[in-house]
Amino acid sequence: MELDVTPELVRAIADLAGVAIPGEDMDSLIAVMTNQVAMAALLRPLEYSDVPPITVLDPRWR
Repeated sequence: MELDVTPELVRAIADLAGVAIPGEDMDSLIAVMTNQVAMAALLRPLEYSDVPPITVLDPRWR
């Protein structure tokens, strides 16, 4: 599944988050989101059944 990152999608996500997007930032945000989606797609075929979920926040991660 490939997600088509459009200005409408970026605007909808920003609206959900309560973030205003200046028009001149839209192209760079589309590029960043497209890159993030591509990176996430690389993780999809990996096997995680033996990896426990993170259930505790380690204070060193802050």
